[in-house]
Amino acid sequence: MKILEINKFNFLVGGGGAETHFQDLIDLLQANGHEVAVFSMRHRHNLSSGWEKYFVSTVGYSRQYSFWQRLKGTGRIFHSFEAKRKLAELLDDFHPEIVHLHNIYHHLSFGILSVIKQRKIPIVMTVHDYELVSPDREVYDEQIGSQYWKFLMVKKYSFLQRLLLVVKKYIYSPQRIDRLVDRFVVPSYFLQRILVKAGITESKISVRPHFIREIPFDRQGEEVGNIPYAFYFGRLIPGKGIDQLVAMFRDLKGGQLYLAGSTQDGYKIPRRDNVVHLGHLSPGEVRRYIRKSALVVSASRLPETFGLIGMEALAEGKPFVALASGAYSELVENGVNGWICQDTTEMKKVIEKIFNRELPFDEQAIQAAAKEKYGSEKYLKELLNVFEEAKNGQAN
Repeated sequence: MKILEINKFNFLVGGGGAETHFQDLIDLLQANGHEVAVFSMRHRHNLSSGWEKYFVSTVGYSRQYSFWQRLKGTGRIFHSFEAKRKLAELLDDFHPEIVHLHNIYHHLSFGILSVIKQRKIPIVMTVHDYELVSPDREVYDEQIGSQYWKFLMVKKYSFLQRLLLVVKKYIYSPQRIDRLVDRFVVPSYFLQRILVKAGITESKISVRPHFIREIPFDRQGEEVGNIPYAFYFGRLIPGKGIDQLVAMFRDLKGGQLYLAGSTQDGYKIPRRDNVVHLGHLSPGEVRRYIRKSALVVSASRLPETFGLIGMEALAEGKPFVALASGAYSELVENGVNGWICQDTTEMKKVIEKIFNRELPFDEQAIQAAAKEKYGSEKYLKELLNVFEEAKNGQAN
């Protein structure tokens, strides 16, 4: 099948789940004989792509981008003639049977959907966050719902940023996107319920948890000591509960906390003697640290739409311990493959019990169950079925 994969970033952003899944899926599709083209934005960190001549120019919203790139990015939140023109050229060159969208907001804009619909190509969108239904991509607030103007009162971002996000949400409402997209793929029932509540047609939504990547075990690198440790990897930002994790280890006995990933927006990790920041690690290195850990942890309070960190822990047979947040409970069965905690006090006690071997887990059973549930062959088969449904629906 000829498939066009679209995401605003063609590189891994601080260990973020959406970009990781995007790249893994491209590899999986190509490994199974499918012809894949990519549409994205130019960036100095981009992975190599034979389709880069069609990529749109760089824009951004932080101080690392030039004034012109930030100004142009403000306009692209709403529309981009450049993105529509370059995508049209790619579509006419590649002639895909299906267009598969991921995160396209801001850097590409939802305006590109009209170019695809004009050519009557079926559209499938994998939803990774709340951007489709909320001004705030990290959270869907039922108190705001479709009254997007209420987000102006939320103390988050600057007022100008909140205003731009609210205006964009009124222009690209969930109902408008719902009319343009043939099928939606979500990684959890938790996210499905929110999309339906916000106005997305339930019959269009397929729940397909992400899949386990096949990554070679990296046996090189720094030796891991004999002291047991809890491992976190991903974005190192306050919203992911890093401060709370570090605070838990202030007087926690019996082990250490290892953190992998890059800090963002000037965030400083609090210093503790038993907390080790490993910096950015390759996927193979991450797997090595998972395998040698006692457990994998997350203290995120964000309503997580899935939790790649949890799935990758289970894939290596390690228990996943996390706060009750979003879809995490769909991955974990308490006492079987991890523990979902109601607060940091409970979480600290569970970690200590694992360090002291008072709460044992069957690592082989955890790994076997994860591979059965999150296998790549199963995921690919189910995703291709969604693609076929979209094609058949389009034909009708």
